[in-house]
Amino acid sequence: DNIDAVRPVSAFTETLKSVTADRFVSATVDRNSMARVSTPQLIRVSAIDCESTISTWFVPLLANAKVMTVAADPESARINSNNELKLLQNLLDLK
Repeated sequence: DNIDAVRPVSAFTETLKSVTADRFVSATVDRNSMARVSTPQLIRVSAIDCESTISTWFVPLLANAKVMTVAADPESARINSNNELKLLQNLLDLK
């Protein structure tokens, strides 16, 4: 009842590389220091900071907003492009 915003997160399992401006791989990022943030993020309207444009959330939150994370469903499908959507449709035969 006292939480203003919640978002699902899961472990980051891919390899992350830090790349310089000239496209040189300069380092491997420790994946244990990362988390994959999923949607939907649930946010009370009263916690939204309509005056701000800076946020690590989907919308800016008030400075005193109480936030938390919950475990994302590891079985949920991530679709990041039209090609991934087409692939999923083919795999599920939902054309």
